[in-house]
Amino acid sequence: PMELFYEVEKLGVNHVTLTGGNPALHGNNMKEFILILKENGYKVSIETQGSVYKDWFYLLDCITISPKFIKHHLTEETYIDNINSIIDIANDYGIPVIIKTPIFDKDDLIKYKEFTSKLQGVFKRYLSVGNSWTNLTEEQGFTGLILARYKKIIEWTLEDPSLKDVSVLPQIHTLVWENLQGV
Repeated sequence: PMELFYEVEKLGVNHVTLTGGNPALHGNNMKEFILILKENGYKVSIETQGSVYKDWFYLLDCITISPKFIKHHLTEETYIDNINSIIDIANDYGIPVIIKTPIFDKDDLIKYKEFTSKLQGVFKRYLSVGNSWTNLTEEQGFTGLILARYKKIIEWTLEDPSLKDVSVLPQIHTLVWENLQGV
């Protein structure tokens, strides 16, 4: 953890977001890293799909949960319970919680609404644009595809009163770098 901390220090930032896969899968090394960051004045956030609860979540300054509507080893009930446990600890410690999900089509939006209706506690709801190459046409290009999806998600959200508290986010990094890895 100290070697990683020294790398973070070189960046000259004051807020670190742990993401990429699921940072909650890491055990005591992750907790130790977070403690080192906090002891040195850093704010620390995490982005996780929410399938794993860790006792060190109380150390965080913000928790973003990005549920994936794919088949995985958890039942939906267990998945919901895990996310509710994360929301509970965050609410107990005054940590903001964001539920953010990429939306590719109307079916994803319906799943998102059903899923978030089963969550308890205080959290903010966000949607982002799903950024796969699916349905890409040569004339439209990647940027055109992402912007068209973004517009559609905004329209669906505005049409649905149950989504009045939802914010729709563009994925700026995909508009700038498309789906390049490692940038």
